[in-house]
Amino acid sequence: ETKMEVTQLQTAFGLLEAERRRTPVGSPVAQSKDTGVMQVSDAALLLRVEALEAQVDGQVPRSLQVEAQVKELQATIVPLGNRMQALEAELRKWDWDTTAARLNAAEAEITRLGRDNNFAEGVRSDAGA
Repeated sequence: ETKMEVTQLQTAFGLLEAERRRTPVGSPVAQSKDTGVMQVSDAALLLRVEALEAQVDGQVPRSLQVEAQVKELQATIVPLGNRMQALEAELRKWDWDTTAARLNAAEAEITRLGRDNNFAEGVRSDAGA
């Protein structure tokens, strides 16, 4: 839409400029044509400014909405970044021996829970019999 308007204005200005060049400089006709060109230019610019103002007015809420979304995302990203840095620091603190020890402890806990579960199942089946 804007490109088409610009093209139309450029065409109109070009035609007016060509007409102005055909008229002798300083003649009353040339002066009136210059005044006409200025009036057309002023009117075209005024219409374009009004159209742009209306377009901007329509886009302000959208811009504010996008700006609020960006701020919200930035507020979300910062804690995630901090959390990731903390996790990376924690991972760097672990060495393979510590990791193996933690895995062994976890496996032992799983085994113990399995035995406790088997014992509970046995008690249930004894109670049901």
